[in-house]
Amino acid sequence: MNQECLVSIIVPVFNVENYLKECVDSILRQDYADIEILLIDDGSTDNSGKLCDEYAQNYSAITAYHKQNGGLSSARNYGIYKAKGEYYCFIDSDDYISDDFISTMICNIVGSKAKIASVGYRRFYEDGTNESMVVPDIKRYFRDVDAQIHLNQYGYYGVSAWNKMFHKSLFKDISFPEGKLSEDWYIMYRLIEKAGGIHFNSEVKYFYRQRQGSITKSTKINTDAVMAAQEVLDYYVEKEWSDAIPYAVQSYVMANIGVYNAYLIRSNNKVEQVKYRENVIRVMHDFKMNQDGMSKSRKLQLFLFCHMVPLYNMMFKVYNKNRTKFIRGNERA
Repeated sequence: MNQECLVSIIVPVFNVENYLKECVDSILRQDYADIEILLIDDGSTDNSGKLCDEYAQNYSAITAYHKQNGGLSSARNYGIYKAKGEYYCFIDSDDYISDDFISTMICNIVGSKAKIASVGYRRFYEDGTNESMVVPDIKRYFRDVDAQIHLNQYGYYGVSAWNKMFHKSLFKDISFPEGKLSEDWYIMYRLIEKAGGIHFNSEVKYFYRQRQGSITKSTKINTDAVMAAQEVLDYYVEKEWSDAIPYAVQSYVMANIGVYNAYLIRSNNKVEQVKYRENVIRVMHDFKMNQDGMSKSRKLQLFLFCHMVPLYNMMFKVYNKNRTKFIRGNERA
């Protein structure tokens, strides 16, 4: 393949000294040569910033930048400002990628004339277990509303930026929202609309680290996911994308259930629990929800949540207790 398009790989870095080497080394092993790697140290307080400088000194393709802490979106936006490439990728600094991550998406972009390409991913845990998206073998371009439908369908390319490649023109008037969680959810539907579609290759090329400490010790409840899902749903309604609306409803419903579960486990705040359950009941009353792609267990979860709340609460607490014991046991091992 003619390697003539410079790809900017933007890596926000914050307190990941134990994981950064695995991430950067996987980028350096790419079989696509024309890359620049931007390590954006977002005010790290460990040795991450020093490691960034060492990589920059040893590899001409790497440039290290240091800025005050502003969060993931701030670091990504800074990287976009500094990037020189025709295409951008955003890699989380505790994850890693396959050797052909870049070349696969470049080939798919060239072949389909897409402005966004995406690949499959695998979530892995520090105990050695992992899970992949359960999807058919897919290599195709999704256009317009069809692309929005699959954005909201579990097991496809999803809302995350890290398993994708973007043409630089898409960010001329779109940036990552700073000060929010679920930052990708707020803009992915807009990027795909602006691009006119997305190419998806379901082969696993990205490896997403689920840090076990973050599961058991995090105290902040991510309500931004609900607000982002609501924004997407409202936009689809405004655009009258009738085929995509039921899928956006599914995303909104599951986001609310996720927040409900967090309150159930971490604070037992009855007022907030009622609020997010009522959101689900309301939206399912107002709109048709498409359940395509939902597993039998997920459908059962939804039924219990809507119709048998005490049983749902009890079952989820038991499930979470067993999961937490498993995770903590592995952390001590």
